[in-house]
Amino acid sequence: FELTYLYDFGTTTNKSLHLASSYMEFLGTEEKSAETIQRELYDLACSFDINVTDNHTTVTVSGLNENMEKALTIIDDFLANIEGDEAILEEIKRDVKQERINAKASQRGNFGALQQYCLFGADYIRNKTLSNSELEKISSGELIASIKQLAKIKHRILYYGPLTITDLVGSIYQSHQVGDDLLVVESKLASTLTVKSPNVLFAQYNAKQVYYMQYSSREGDKYSVEKSPVIGLYNDYFSNGMNSVVFQEMREARGLAYSAFTHLSKGQMPQHPYYFYAFIATQNDKVQQAVEAFDEIIEEMPRSEAAFELAKSGMLANIESKRTTKQDILWSYIEAEKFGLTEDINKTIYNGTKALTLDDVVKFQQEFIKGRPYTYCILGDKNDLDMRYIRSLGKVKFLSQEEIFGY
Repeated sequence: FELTYLYDFGTTTNKSLHLASSYMEFLGTEEKSAETIQRELYDLACSFDINVTDNHTTVTVSGLNENMEKALTIIDDFLANIEGDEAILEEIKRDVKQERINAKASQRGNFGALQQYCLFGADYIRNKTLSNSELEKISSGELIASIKQLAKIKHRILYYGPLTITDLVGSIYQSHQVGDDLLVVESKLASTLTVKSPNVLFAQYNAKQVYYMQYSSREGDKYSVEKSPVIGLYNDYFSNGMNSVVFQEMREARGLAYSAFTHLSKGQMPQHPYYFYAFIATQNDKVQQAVEAFDEIIEEMPRSEAAFELAKSGMLANIESKRTTKQDILWSYIEAEKFGLTEDINKTIYNGTKALTLDDVVKFQQEFIKGRPYTYCILGDKNDLDMRYIRSLGKVKFLSQEEIFGY
Protein backbone atom coordinates (compact mmCIF):
# COMPACT_ATOMS: atom_id res chain seq x y z
CA PHE A 1 0.00 0.00 0.00
CA GLU A 2 0.92 3.64 -0.27
CA LEU A 3 -1.01 6.23 1.71
CA THR A 4 -0.36 9.97 1.64
CA TYR A 5 -1.68 12.85 3.70
CA LEU A 6 -1.72 15.82 1.31
CA TYR A 7 -1.67 19.30 2.86
CA ASP A 8 -2.02 22.37 0.64
CA PHE A 9 0.50 24.01 2.91
CA GLY A 10 4.09 24.63 1.83
CA THR A 11 7.03 26.98 2.20
CA THR A 12 5.18 29.86 0.53
CA THR A 13 2.81 29.71 3.54
CA ASN A 14 5.34 28.76 6.20
CA LYS A 15 8.95 29.09 5.06
CA SER A 16 10.35 27.12 8.01
CA LEU A 17 8.59 23.91 6.90
CA HIS A 18 11.44 22.64 4.72
CA LEU A 19 13.91 23.04 7.56
CA ALA A 20 11.42 21.40 9.92
CA SER A 21 11.10 18.37 7.65
CA SER A 22 14.89 17.87 7.62
CA TYR A 23 15.03 18.32 11.39
CA MET A 24 12.27 15.82 12.21
CA GLU A 25 14.12 12.92 10.53
CA PHE A 26 16.44 12.84 13.55
CA LEU A 27 13.85 13.31 16.29
CA GLY A 28 11.69 11.12 18.47
CA THR A 29 9.09 11.52 21.20
CA GLU A 30 9.36 11.42 24.99
CA GLU A 31 8.70 7.68 24.92
CA LYS A 32 10.47 6.66 21.70
CA SER A 33 13.77 7.67 20.14
CA ALA A 34 14.15 8.22 16.40
CA GLU A 35 15.95 4.88 16.19
CA THR A 36 13.10 3.09 17.98
CA ILE A 37 10.50 4.52 15.61
CA GLN A 38 12.53 3.50 12.58
CA ARG A 39 12.98 0.00 13.99
CA GLU A 40 9.24 -0.39 14.63
CA LEU A 41 8.44 0.62 11.06
CA TYR A 42 11.18 -1.66 9.71
CA ASP A 43 9.74 -4.61 11.64
CA LEU A 44 6.37 -3.87 10.03
CA ALA A 45 7.98 -3.74 6.58
CA CYS A 46 6.79 -0.12 6.28
CA SER A 47 8.46 3.21 5.66
CA PHE A 48 7.66 6.87 6.21
CA ASP A 49 8.57 10.02 4.28
CA ILE A 50 7.72 13.71 4.50
CA ASN A 51 8.18 15.98 1.51
CA VAL A 52 7.80 19.76 1.44
CA THR A 53 7.48 21.86 -1.71
CA ASP A 54 6.65 25.52 -2.25
CA ASN A 55 2.94 24.76 -2.28
CA HIS A 56 2.21 21.55 -0.40
CA THR A 57 3.43 19.07 2.18
CA THR A 58 2.99 15.31 1.94
CA VAL A 59 3.35 12.69 4.64
CA THR A 60 3.59 9.27 2.98
CA VAL A 61 3.51 5.83 4.59
CA SER A 62 4.00 2.69 2.49
CA GLY A 63 4.57 -1.01 2.99
CA LEU A 64 2.63 -4.20 3.73
CA ASN A 65 -1.09 -3.51 3.65
CA GLU A 66 -1.77 -5.84 6.59
CA ASN A 67 0.38 -3.56 8.78
CA MET A 68 -1.06 -0.24 7.60
CA GLU A 69 -3.07 0.57 10.74
CA LYS A 70 -0.09 -0.10 13.01
CA ALA A 71 2.22 2.01 10.83
CA LEU A 72 -0.23 4.92 10.68
CA THR A 73 -0.66 4.81 14.45
CA ILE A 74 3.11 5.04 14.92
CA ILE A 75 3.38 7.99 12.51
CA ASP A 76 0.42 9.87 13.97
CA ASP A 77 1.81 9.46 17.48
CA PHE A 78 5.21 10.68 16.27
CA LEU A 79 3.77 13.78 14.56
CA ALA A 80 1.62 14.63 17.60
CA ASN A 81 4.30 14.12 20.23
CA ILE A 82 7.59 14.92 18.47
CA GLU A 83 10.19 16.55 20.71
CA GLY A 84 13.06 18.82 19.75
CA ASP A 85 16.77 18.47 20.35
CA GLU A 86 18.84 21.67 20.29
CA ALA A 87 22.11 19.87 19.57
CA ILE A 88 20.63 18.20 16.51
CA LEU A 89 19.14 21.51 15.36
CA GLU A 90 22.55 23.16 15.48
CA GLU A 91 23.96 20.36 13.32
CA ILE A 92 21.09 20.77 10.84
CA LYS A 93 21.76 24.51 10.66
CA ARG A 94 25.45 23.88 10.00
CA ASP A 95 24.52 21.49 7.18
CA VAL A 96 22.14 24.02 5.65
CA LYS A 97 24.78 26.75 5.81
CA GLN A 98 27.26 24.50 4.02
CA GLU A 99 24.66 23.59 1.38
CA ARG A 100 24.09 27.30 0.81
CA ILE A 101 27.81 27.93 0.39
CA ASN A 102 27.99 25.06 -2.12
CA ALA A 103 24.95 26.35 -4.04
CA LYS A 104 26.48 29.82 -4.37
CA ALA A 105 29.71 28.30 -5.67
CA SER A 106 27.90 26.27 -8.34
CA GLN A 107 27.16 27.71 -11.77
CA ARG A 108 24.02 25.58 -12.05
CA GLY A 109 22.97 26.56 -8.55
CA ASN A 110 23.30 30.25 -9.39
CA PHE A 111 21.42 29.88 -12.66
CA GLY A 112 18.62 27.91 -11.02
CA ALA A 113 18.20 30.71 -8.48
CA LEU A 114 18.27 33.33 -11.26
CA GLN A 115 15.57 31.40 -13.17
CA GLN A 116 13.28 31.36 -10.13
CA TYR A 117 13.81 35.08 -9.64
CA CYS A 118 13.10 35.73 -13.31
CA LEU A 119 9.89 33.69 -13.43
CA PHE A 120 8.36 34.63 -10.08
CA GLY A 121 10.10 37.74 -8.75
CA ALA A 122 11.77 39.02 -5.61
CA ASP A 123 8.74 38.76 -3.31
CA TYR A 124 8.32 35.08 -4.14
CA ILE A 125 11.96 34.37 -3.27
CA ARG A 126 11.72 36.25 0.03
CA ASN A 127 8.41 34.69 1.02
CA LYS A 128 9.57 31.10 0.68
CA THR A 129 13.19 31.35 1.80
CA LEU A 130 14.68 31.71 5.27
CA SER A 131 17.33 34.41 5.19
CA ASN A 132 20.63 33.62 6.91
CA SER A 133 19.62 35.71 9.92
CA GLU A 134 16.22 33.97 10.10
CA LEU A 135 17.93 30.59 9.88
CA GLU A 136 20.28 31.53 12.71
CA LYS A 137 17.47 32.76 14.96
CA ILE A 138 14.87 30.08 14.39
CA SER A 139 14.25 27.90 17.43
CA SER A 140 13.46 24.25 17.92
CA GLY A 141 10.09 25.25 19.36
CA GLU A 142 9.12 27.09 16.16
CA LEU A 143 10.04 24.11 13.99
CA ILE A 144 8.20 21.63 16.21
CA ALA A 145 5.14 23.90 16.11
CA SER A 146 5.29 23.87 12.29
CA ILE A 147 5.19 20.07 12.31
CA LYS A 148 2.43 19.78 14.90
CA GLN A 149 0.37 22.36 13.05
CA LEU A 150 -0.18 19.81 10.27
CA ALA A 151 -2.56 17.85 12.53
CA LYS A 152 -4.81 20.93 12.72
CA ILE A 153 -5.03 21.50 8.95
CA LYS A 154 -7.65 20.08 6.61
CA HIS A 155 -6.04 17.62 4.21
CA ARG A 156 -6.74 14.95 1.62
CA ILE A 157 -5.79 11.30 1.94
CA LEU A 158 -4.49 9.46 -1.11
CA TYR A 159 -4.48 5.66 -0.97
CA TYR A 160 -3.28 3.03 -3.40
CA GLY A 161 -3.67 -0.57 -2.32
CA PRO A 162 -5.97 -3.60 -2.06
CA LEU A 163 -8.47 -2.34 0.55
CA THR A 164 -12.06 -1.55 -0.36
CA ILE A 165 -13.22 1.98 0.34
CA THR A 166 -15.27 0.76 3.33
CA ASP A 167 -12.31 -1.07 4.90
CA LEU A 168 -10.00 1.84 4.14
CA VAL A 169 -12.24 4.39 5.86
CA GLY A 170 -12.52 2.08 8.87
CA SER A 171 -8.75 1.71 9.11
CA ILE A 172 -8.18 5.46 8.82
CA TYR A 173 -10.71 6.19 11.56
CA GLN A 174 -8.90 3.72 13.80
CA SER A 175 -5.39 5.04 13.26
CA HIS A 176 -5.52 8.66 12.05
CA GLN A 177 -6.72 11.01 14.75
CA VAL A 178 -7.76 14.55 13.77
CA GLY A 179 -9.73 17.33 15.44
CA ASP A 180 -13.28 18.36 14.60
CA ASP A 181 -12.54 21.89 13.38
CA LEU A 182 -9.64 21.60 10.95
CA LEU A 183 -8.19 24.80 9.54
CA VAL A 184 -8.50 25.43 5.81
CA VAL A 185 -5.07 26.65 4.76
CA GLU A 186 -3.92 26.87 1.16
CA SER A 187 -0.60 27.91 -0.27
CA LYS A 188 -0.97 30.51 -2.97
CA LEU A 189 0.25 28.95 -6.20
CA ALA A 190 2.62 31.45 -7.76
CA SER A 191 1.90 32.85 -11.20
CA THR A 192 4.74 33.73 -13.51
CA LEU A 193 5.50 37.41 -13.98
CA THR A 194 4.24 38.96 -17.20
CA VAL A 195 6.79 40.64 -19.47
CA LYS A 196 5.63 43.92 -21.00
CA SER A 197 8.89 45.24 -22.46
CA PRO A 198 12.40 43.89 -23.13
CA ASN A 199 14.70 43.86 -20.10
CA VAL A 200 17.80 42.07 -18.81
CA LEU A 201 18.49 40.42 -15.47
CA PHE A 202 22.24 39.91 -15.04
CA ALA A 203 23.95 37.91 -12.29
CA GLN A 204 27.73 37.82 -12.02
CA TYR A 205 29.54 34.47 -12.17
CA ASN A 206 33.19 34.03 -13.10
CA ALA A 207 33.30 31.40 -15.86
CA LYS A 208 34.25 30.95 -19.50
CA GLN A 209 30.74 29.73 -20.28
CA VAL A 210 27.61 31.85 -20.05
CA TYR A 211 24.14 30.57 -19.10
CA TYR A 212 21.37 32.46 -20.87
CA MET A 213 17.58 32.28 -20.83
CA GLN A 214 15.01 34.45 -22.57
CA TYR A 215 11.60 34.28 -20.94
CA SER A 216 8.16 35.59 -21.84
CA SER A 217 4.73 35.47 -20.20
CA ARG A 218 1.81 37.56 -21.42
CA GLU A 219 -1.45 38.59 -19.81
CA GLY A 220 -4.43 36.89 -21.37
CA ASP A 221 -2.64 33.69 -22.43
CA LYS A 222 -4.74 31.57 -20.08
CA TYR A 223 -4.90 27.78 -20.10
CA SER A 224 -6.78 26.25 -23.02
CA VAL A 225 -7.59 22.55 -23.32
CA GLU A 226 -8.11 23.03 -27.05
CA LYS A 227 -4.56 24.33 -27.51
CA SER A 228 -2.96 21.35 -25.71
CA PRO A 229 -2.37 19.17 -28.83
CA VAL A 230 -0.73 21.91 -30.92
CA ILE A 231 1.33 23.15 -27.97
CA GLY A 232 2.63 19.63 -27.34
CA LEU A 233 3.48 19.12 -31.01
CA TYR A 234 5.09 22.56 -31.30
CA ASN A 235 7.33 21.76 -28.30
CA ASP A 236 8.32 18.39 -29.76
CA TYR A 237 8.93 19.67 -33.27
CA PHE A 238 10.80 22.78 -32.24
CA SER A 239 12.94 21.60 -29.34
CA ASN A 240 12.60 17.98 -28.22
CA GLY A 241 15.13 15.49 -29.54
CA MET A 242 18.01 15.43 -31.99
CA ASN A 243 15.76 16.00 -35.00
CA SER A 244 14.23 19.16 -33.55
CA VAL A 245 14.77 22.62 -35.01
CA VAL A 246 16.72 23.84 -31.99
CA PHE A 247 19.12 20.89 -31.92
CA GLN A 248 19.73 20.94 -35.66
CA GLU A 249 20.14 24.71 -35.94
CA MET A 250 21.87 25.67 -32.69
CA ARG A 251 24.11 22.66 -32.12
CA GLU A 252 24.57 20.82 -35.40
CA ALA A 253 24.45 23.47 -38.15
CA ARG A 254 25.89 26.44 -36.26
CA GLY A 255 27.80 24.89 -33.33
CA LEU A 256 26.77 27.76 -31.06
CA ALA A 257 25.69 25.98 -27.91
CA TYR A 258 26.75 23.20 -25.55
CA SER A 259 23.11 22.95 -24.56
CA ALA A 260 20.04 24.63 -26.03
CA PHE A 261 16.30 24.09 -25.72
CA THR A 262 12.97 25.89 -25.54
CA HIS A 263 9.60 25.12 -24.01
CA LEU A 264 6.10 26.55 -23.82
CA SER A 265 4.56 25.63 -20.45
CA LYS A 266 1.22 26.09 -18.77
CA GLY A 267 1.01 27.86 -15.40
CA GLN A 268 0.29 26.25 -12.06
CA MET A 269 -3.39 27.20 -12.20
CA PRO A 270 -5.81 27.57 -15.14
CA GLN A 271 -5.99 31.34 -14.62
CA HIS A 272 -2.20 31.65 -14.85
CA PRO A 273 -0.70 32.49 -18.26
CA TYR A 274 1.42 30.21 -20.39
CA TYR A 275 5.11 31.05 -20.35
CA PHE A 276 7.77 30.49 -22.99
CA TYR A 277 11.50 30.22 -22.41
CA ALA A 278 14.62 29.47 -24.41
CA PHE A 279 17.94 28.38 -22.85
CA ILE A 280 21.51 28.41 -24.10
CA ALA A 281 24.82 27.45 -22.51
CA THR A 282 27.63 28.71 -24.73
CA GLN A 283 31.10 30.24 -24.77
CA ASN A 284 31.44 33.86 -23.66
CA ASP A 285 32.61 35.03 -27.07
CA LYS A 286 29.62 33.45 -28.85
CA VAL A 287 26.82 35.10 -26.91
CA GLN A 288 25.72 37.55 -29.60
CA GLN A 289 25.81 34.91 -32.33
CA ALA A 290 23.83 32.47 -30.21
CA VAL A 291 21.19 34.99 -29.12
CA GLU A 292 20.69 36.29 -32.64
CA ALA A 293 20.49 32.75 -34.06
CA PHE A 294 17.95 31.78 -31.41
CA ASP A 295 15.91 34.89 -32.13
CA GLU A 296 15.95 34.05 -35.83
CA ILE A 297 14.54 30.53 -35.46
CA ILE A 298 12.06 31.50 -32.74
CA GLU A 299 10.61 34.31 -34.82
CA GLU A 300 10.72 32.54 -38.19
CA MET A 301 10.57 28.84 -37.41
CA PRO A 302 12.23 26.67 -40.10
CA ARG A 303 9.97 24.16 -41.83
CA SER A 304 10.85 20.49 -42.29
CA GLU A 305 8.15 17.97 -43.19
CA ALA A 306 10.50 15.10 -42.33
CA ALA A 307 11.28 16.48 -38.87
CA PHE A 308 7.60 17.25 -38.31
CA GLU A 309 6.50 13.71 -39.14
CA LEU A 310 9.15 12.30 -36.80
CA ALA A 311 7.98 14.61 -34.02
CA LYS A 312 4.32 13.75 -34.59
CA SER A 313 4.83 9.97 -34.77
CA GLY A 314 7.11 10.09 -31.74
CA MET A 315 4.57 12.07 -29.73
CA LEU A 316 1.75 9.65 -30.60
CA ALA A 317 3.92 6.61 -29.85
CA ASN A 318 4.90 8.07 -26.50
CA ILE A 319 1.24 8.52 -25.50
CA GLU A 320 0.36 5.03 -26.76
CA SER A 321 3.05 3.44 -24.60
CA LYS A 322 2.52 5.69 -21.59
CA ARG A 323 0.94 4.10 -18.52
CA THR A 324 -0.27 5.91 -15.42
CA THR A 325 -0.06 3.45 -12.52
CA LYS A 326 -0.27 3.17 -8.75
CA GLN A 327 -0.51 6.44 -6.82
CA ASP A 328 0.32 8.42 -9.96
CA ILE A 329 -3.31 7.78 -10.96
CA LEU A 330 -4.41 9.87 -7.98
CA TRP A 331 -1.90 12.65 -8.66
CA SER A 332 -3.05 12.77 -12.30
CA TYR A 333 -6.65 13.05 -11.09
CA ILE A 334 -5.76 15.94 -8.77
CA GLU A 335 -3.95 17.77 -11.57
CA ALA A 336 -6.90 17.25 -13.94
CA GLU A 337 -9.33 18.42 -11.27
CA LYS A 338 -7.30 21.59 -10.73
CA PHE A 339 -7.59 22.46 -14.42
CA GLY A 340 -11.29 21.57 -14.65
CA LEU A 341 -10.73 18.48 -16.81
CA THR A 342 -13.19 15.58 -16.82
CA GLU A 343 -11.07 13.13 -18.78
CA ASP A 344 -7.40 12.25 -19.22
CA ILE A 345 -5.63 15.13 -20.99
CA ASN A 346 -3.54 12.56 -22.91
CA LYS A 347 -6.70 11.41 -24.68
CA THR A 348 -7.41 14.97 -25.81
CA ILE A 349 -3.81 15.47 -26.93
CA TYR A 350 -3.66 12.12 -28.73
CA ASN A 351 -6.88 12.61 -30.69
CA GLY A 352 -6.10 16.24 -31.47
CA THR A 353 -2.55 15.54 -32.62
CA LYS A 354 -3.60 13.04 -35.27
CA ALA A 355 -5.23 15.74 -37.37
CA LEU A 356 -2.48 18.37 -37.05
CA THR A 357 -0.25 19.36 -39.96
CA LEU A 358 2.98 21.33 -40.15
CA ASP A 359 0.91 24.28 -41.37
CA ASP A 360 -1.09 24.16 -38.11
CA VAL A 361 2.09 24.27 -36.03
CA VAL A 362 3.54 27.13 -38.11
CA LYS A 363 0.29 29.07 -37.76
CA PHE A 364 0.33 28.54 -33.99
CA GLN A 365 3.96 29.71 -33.82
CA GLN A 366 3.18 32.84 -35.81
CA GLU A 367 0.17 33.73 -33.66
CA PHE A 368 1.36 32.64 -30.20
CA ILE A 369 5.17 32.77 -30.15
CA LYS A 370 6.30 35.37 -32.66
CA GLY A 371 6.77 38.97 -31.54
CA ARG A 372 6.88 38.42 -27.79
CA PRO A 373 8.78 40.79 -25.45
CA TYR A 374 11.39 38.99 -23.35
CA THR A 375 13.19 39.16 -20.08
CA TYR A 376 16.77 38.07 -20.83
CA CYS A 377 18.38 36.27 -17.87
CA ILE A 378 22.16 36.07 -18.07
CA LEU A 379 24.59 34.42 -15.68
CA GLY A 380 28.16 35.18 -16.65
CA ASP A 381 31.32 37.20 -16.15
CA LYS A 382 30.65 40.83 -17.08
CA ASN A 383 34.41 41.35 -17.45
CA ASP A 384 34.56 38.75 -20.22
CA LEU A 385 31.28 39.47 -22.03
CA ASP A 386 30.27 42.07 -24.59
CA MET A 387 28.20 44.19 -22.19
CA ARG A 388 27.47 46.75 -24.90
CA TYR A 389 25.57 44.06 -26.82
CA ILE A 390 23.85 42.81 -23.67
CA ARG A 391 22.67 46.35 -22.87
CA SER A 392 21.20 46.56 -26.38
CA LEU A 393 18.74 43.79 -25.42
CA GLY A 394 17.00 46.01 -22.85
CA LYS A 395 17.42 47.82 -19.56
CA VAL A 396 19.88 45.84 -17.42
CA LYS A 397 19.31 45.06 -13.75
CA PHE A 398 22.34 43.65 -11.94
CA LEU A 399 21.39 41.14 -9.25
CA SER A 400 23.43 40.02 -6.25
CA GLN A 401 23.60 36.43 -5.03
CA GLU A 402 21.62 37.41 -1.95
CA GLU A 403 18.81 38.74 -4.14
CA ILE A 404 18.49 35.62 -6.33
CA PHE A 405 19.01 33.05 -3.57
CA GLY A 406 17.12 34.88 -0.84
CA TYR A 407 20.01 34.48 1.60
